[in-house]
Amino acid sequence: MPCYDPGMPLHLYRRHFRQKARCAGGHAPDSQSYESDELRPKWRKCGCPIYASGTLNGNPKFRKNTGRVTWEEARFVVAAWERGEDTPSPASPPHAPSDGKERTTIDRAIELYLNNRRSRGVRPNTVKKYTGFTNQLKAWTDKKGYVYLDQFTVLNGDEFYESWTDGPKSRGKKLERMKGFFEFCRKRKLISDNPVEALEPPVGYSVPNSKMPFTDEELERIVAAAEDWTDTEWHDGRGHHGMASREQVIAFVLLSAETGLRISDVCSFNVADRVNLDTGDCFLRMHKTGKPLYTWINPDLRARLQTLALKHGAMPFDLPSKDLQHKTEVWRDRLAKVFEASGPFKEKATPHRFRHTFARILLQRGVPVPDVAELIGDTPEMLRRHYAPWVPELQARLTDILKKTYEANQKKKWRARVVSMPKNG
Repeated sequence: MPCYDPGMPLHLYRRHFRQKARCAGGHAPDSQSYESDELRPKWRKCGCPIYASGTLNGNPKFRKNTGRVTWEEARFVVAAWERGEDTPSPASPPHAPSDGKERTTIDRAIELYLNNRRSRGVRPNTVKKYTGFTNQLKAWTDKKGYVYLDQFTVLNGDEFYESWTDGPKSRGKKLERMKGFFEFCRKRKLISDNPVEALEPPVGYSVPNSKMPFTDEELERIVAAAEDWTDTEWHDGRGHHGMASREQVIAFVLLSAETGLRISDVCSFNVADRVNLDTGDCFLRMHKTGKPLYTWINPDLRARLQTLALKHGAMPFDLPSKDLQHKTEVWRDRLAKVFEASGPFKEKATPHRFRHTFARILLQRGVPVPDVAELIGDTPEMLRRHYAPWVPELQARLTDILKKTYEANQKKKWRARVVSMPKNG
């Protein structure tokens, strides 16, 4: 692609719309800006047209709209003009839709999308994943100089997708979010078509991740290592310090394994709000019907939590920092020491495997799949997909299929047939 040389007769500038409301960046009407201006960190980007002016074909007062809103595309047009060629195609999206409807900026579309996710009651950790994707999309479109959502084309979708360096699983998940974002925009008529609808997930994405729970023997070793924990003074580098006690570490491990709560939920566990110390009911989360969902914890763990609450307050695993991610990382470090003392493990020991262990124990004890799915906040289909080795009903169904196939073959007596071999000579 030809590059624009500042020494060429034509130079480029952005001419902001005369109607103030039309400039997405809110710049002064009919003012001019240059590419160097827009490299400033706090520059308000817009989609106003880029003009070329200077000397062309002996005309010293040449000035013309390039029909482009990004500098890279405008330079391509100028290079074509200076070679004596017509404006190359395809042209950028028009500055105003032919139907007269107002165009939606990328910033506004992202704002609407994230507000919708939050209003649905999506968990904060999930919202962070949506935000991570939209931040990446915004950075990529900013680099392109795009301001309006309809500037993102099908080919842009391919290019953006190809720029991801994640593994197959992560790329597949990110592709789902990208499709969801643009489909959200299409359904609300912010754009006419979904430009990434035809993109396909990477090879290997559909293969389910192995959900490896701890075995009973591994879990016993982990609990034993927690019981051997020595009270340790900690400093988090943020001016906070305290003592990580043996009782806290034991209770943290037991609570993780016996409720299936994520590590972030255990870090912020409030004994007063979540546990009925008389019945043992432990609040997990709100059911999708709007009713509270509970599990049950045994008297020993209840007593441990009550003792810790009296000593450390209603949130016995909490840290002074207000940053939940930081609190989670501190507890990950503590559990890593417990895992190191209780190893080795065939699969890497992580806090999330307590959640898988909770599901495994329930399934092996014959708890129906829909009930287990409800407790861990997943669908029965996903549970069967990821926990198939521990789903009794699935194993029973497969065994029944094999038995019936064997019996049918026996009736045909094909197993009793003997093929006679001709004698030598």
